[in-house]
Amino acid sequence: MTEYRGLLFDLDGTLVDSVADICAAVNHMLLLIGLPSLREDAVRRMIGDGLPKLAERALEAAGGDMSTLAEFTMGVSSYYQEHAADHTACFPNVFATLQYLYERGIRLGVVTNKPVSATRIILRSLELSDFIDVVVGGDSLPVRKPDPAPVIEAVRLLGISPEHILMVGDSAHDVDAAFGAGIKSVAVTYGYHRSPPSSFNADHLIDSFEDLLAIVLQIAPIVPFDKAYTKL
Repeated sequence: MTEYRGLLFDLDGTLVDSVADICAAVNHMLLLIGLPSLREDAVRRMIGDGLPKLAERALEAAGGDMSTLAEFTMGVSSYYQEHAADHTACFPNVFATLQYLYERGIRLGVVTNKPVSATRIILRSLELSDFIDVVVGGDSLPVRKPDPAPVIEAVRLLGISPEHILMVGDSAHDVDAAFGAGIKSVAVTYGYHRSPPSSFNADHLIDSFEDLLAIVLQIAPIVPFDKAYTKL
């Protein structure tokens, strides 16, 4: 059985539920330019390809003037930078599972299409920063997932052979990027996916974040976690 020494995670829809803050940033700008706000479920389906694509989808969905996209994107980014962690929270048992893995010597990283600055704000706010060794964001390289380059860079920074690393995410982009980087993948069935996770062809499929323990450490998930591993 493979010994995993490192894990890479997508952020939005995998570690954290961030749709409320993303939606607020989009609607702030839409209202400023006199356009109708978008429902949270509509914005949720726009997440996953980075801020520029999110802004493009939102402006188009609201019937905006696409010639103003650059200014709109900048406005969404600026507002989001100030409010990235207002309502964002970890999905159930994320904090406890990351702590448990970290304390057992598993190196952890984040590979996201979100800008690095906003990613670090969220990780600090949710007290996850101490567990995360590597962050590769949507502005770290010229390309984003599903291109494998961000995952390849994160593998390099972890300093662990690819065969001993897993990529965990909620979208086909995460699985495709992992495959291109030569590492195995885990798809979560919750999150912001736009197609069924069973169609991603991931190496593993899990319903709950703590199910990672059975894959990585070959132990049964600890549910409920001992209170020592629960963020108060």
